[in-house]
Amino acid sequence: PLILPAPPPPPTSTGTGPLNRLVSIIRGLHDLHSPALLDWFSSHASPPNAIVSDFFLGWTHHLARQLGIPRVVFSPSGVFGLSINFSLWRDLPKLGDTPENEISFPKLPNCPSYPVWQIPEAYRNYAEVMDPSSEFHRDSMLADVASWGLVFNSFAELEGEYIEYLKRDLGHDRVWAVGPLLPTQDDQVVHRGGPSSIPAHE
Repeated sequence: PLILPAPPPPPTSTGTGPLNRLVSIIRGLHDLHSPALLDWFSSHASPPNAIVSDFFLGWTHHLARQLGIPRVVFSPSGVFGLSINFSLWRDLPKLGDTPENEISFPKLPNCPSYPVWQIPEAYRNYAEVMDPSSEFHRDSMLADVASWGLVFNSFAELEGEYIEYLKRDLGHDRVWAVGPLLPTQDDQVVHRGGPSSIPAHE
């Protein structure tokens, strides 16, 4: 079996928020695991035919390209939210001068727009600082866009319009909605908010 060590915890310092720590952890995973995975793939008698990885692990797209296999993005969140993220990181819209300024997404269905304060913190930080961590995060998002396919924890009845949009935007039909996927019954998350009025088997 392939057992990968956990990256060391990121250093804590004044002014380092949860987002910066998350990007540091993802970068640590890349630095630690990318060489080990390349070695493992090249020495394995029957290596996997594809990589399926979380949308935070965009660096695995580059690994898959080096190995000559497809990478499929898994997003536990919806198609609409990731479409907004893709649009932000690819098109780099200007934020404006105040948090009340609006950013519009004219390519998306229904042309949504949001005030700057509702735009993801990662993008707001990137637009202001453009440091190496932000560049790494942008590269991860663009790698998700370039990946062979995407699987979402969503369903067509909820986000069909955005699934079709993403297929057109990406130029391929390899966008699948496989949800709603629920946590296992022994997961604490499943009990959050009390019992459901809809049985799990439905």
